[in-house]
Amino acid sequence: MIGVSSLEKSLLDLIEIDSPTGGEKALAVALRGWLEEAGWRVRQEGLSLVADRPQNGPPQIGFFGHLDVVTDREMAPISVDETYIYGPGTCDMKGGLAVMLELARSLPEQGLRAEPVLVFYDAEEGPIADNGLAPLLDAFADLSQLELGICMEPTANQLQLGCVGSLHVRLTVEGKAGHSARPWEGDNAITGAASLLAALHRLEPRPSLHGGLTFFDTTTVTLAQGGKSRNSVPSSFQMNVNLRFVPGRSAQQTYDEFYAWVDGRAELEWLDDSASAEVAEMSPLLASLVQAGELQRQAKQAWTDVAQLDERGIPGINFGPGDPAWAHQAGECIKRRDLARSFEVVKRWLCVP
Repeated sequence: MIGVSSLEKSLLDLIEIDSPTGGEKALAVALRGWLEEAGWRVRQEGLSLVADRPQNGPPQIGFFGHLDVVTDREMAPISVDETYIYGPGTCDMKGGLAVMLELARSLPEQGLRAEPVLVFYDAEEGPIADNGLAPLLDAFADLSQLELGICMEPTANQLQLGCVGSLHVRLTVEGKAGHSARPWEGDNAITGAASLLAALHRLEPRPSLHGGLTFFDTTTVTLAQGGKSRNSVPSSFQMNVNLRFVPGRSAQQTYDEFYAWVDGRAELEWLDDSASAEVAEMSPLLASLVQAGELQRQAKQAWTDVAQLDERGIPGINFGPGDPAWAHQAGECIKRRDLARSFEVVKRWLCVP
């Protein structure tokens, strides 16, 4: 029998409760009970929770973690060996939730560099419109006063700043239906899109510096669909293009630039977007975290909820246990030593010597 630490036990308790997107209620109920048992005030909006100790006052640091996971027990059976803990969401991001829960259970009442506020929210892995963080931030205005927000997404315990925005656009190339035995009677939309697809394939990521870090604008075809039957000339071909844009750029600027680049070769439809986030300034509070963990600054070449914090004037960073390469993967896992290091760095930072 392999022994586990209290932190690892917290993670195992979390992964034992299934919490797919849209099915987070049982986990929210359990977390509320654990946090109240540890002596924290808990406020709730929908399935999202805010745990704090209001008697301690400012300055306050927010720790943010989403309840939902992508993998399930079939994809990632629960087990523990000498090196890893396996199970649904161990990496993304119940490892981060375990660190937050262990902070609630172990931090002293006084003598901290700043007082933590623990924020748990639902539906992060689905469409941004369903994300539970925005309604929570709107419901509790005091959260806007946080000195710093830490999204505990998996970063392999690296400090990742800012984030790229995301815009999804549907491109449609029209043709004309016909019988595949007499293709000259139609206009094949799929093969007609070949030159546009080739041009999209040739587009290279475009680097630019923001806050001293390199981010990339990218253009990626992620879905394609055309035709209605095996013996017909397809009259329409559609593709989803995901545009990622760097801090300082808006979804509208990105769309306008892409529209001009397409130049009439397809019809465009704006589907949905998520904003980018600026690189947080190196405040004394953030500098002390860098020192506590001997961390290197990196660009976050992905979207995270630091964008929602940035929109509300809360400086946000990404820092959490787990290798992002394991997120959403079969056999999802987290290194036990990485989980321990994340907790140790945060506790060392908060507990002033």
